[in-house]
Amino acid sequence: MNPPRLPCPPPRDVRVLPGLRFVGWGALVLSAMLVFVLAARAAFGAVESQEYQDHRQEATGTVTGMHSYEVLAKRGKRTVHEGTFRFADAGGTARTFTTIAPTKLEVGSSIPIVYRADKPDDNPQIFDDGDLQSELHRSWMTPLRSIGFVILLAIFLVWRVRREVRFARSAQAIIGEVTAITPIAGKKGPRRWDISYRFGSPIIGVRSGKASALLKPALEVGSPVAVLYDRQRKRRHRLVLSLGFVDPESLHLPQHDQPNLNS
Repeated sequence: MNPPRLPCPPPRDVRVLPGLRFVGWGALVLSAMLVFVLAARAAFGAVESQEYQDHRQEATGTVTGMHSYEVLAKRGKRTVHEGTFRFADAGGTARTFTTIAPTKLEVGSSIPIVYRADKPDDNPQIFDDGDLQSELHRSWMTPLRSIGFVILLAIFLVWRVRREVRFARSAQAIIGEVTAITPIAGKKGPRRWDISYRFGSPIIGVRSGKASALLKPALEVGSPVAVLYDRQRKRRHRLVLSLGFVDPESLHLPQHDQPNLNS
């Protein structure tokens, strides 16, 4: 390796990429809207679940038709049994509905029916109401889980941005060189490219690292690359061109050709 170049002065005024703040505010607004919609769905589902409990009614129905067919599933084909059922509600009105049965049933056989007394035609179920209960439970639990996921994702993204900005503000800058560019094979060609690099100075010695790019980088072995590193933590360093949120121009790096990893 050539004699290491002395490190550049540490960056003082670090900025995020132009437009990132607008993207962040836009993502915040969209996240707030999504949370509002999911919360409304969760509230609606909770009300529906409670209404079902208040108006739950049982009856004895009759199988009037049964049709079986195959559908594609994740693990091949599976057989679906679709039946037509008739029952009389509490007022004596005959009602007919079609739904999926867990097994093939004999036409003319009797079967328990569960329905809503205030809305007899609104999704009646055969057998026990466990499936309907699960569906009603999911109608408000799934949006709540989605809200939690959106909040955790937002927290993670904010943490990533703040972590990278803090590192860029306190890290030292130095010029290193590319030591290897390795394509990682995928089903339809390379799925990513690993760029190995090394850098050093008389103070920190020689260090090496690796970064990844989704597209073939416009680099070659021996190309100069700017690196940010932490003097105290030997394993903490990043290629400047692999930073996702920090504006490289705000790092006050020495002038040299810096091809983009994603170009």
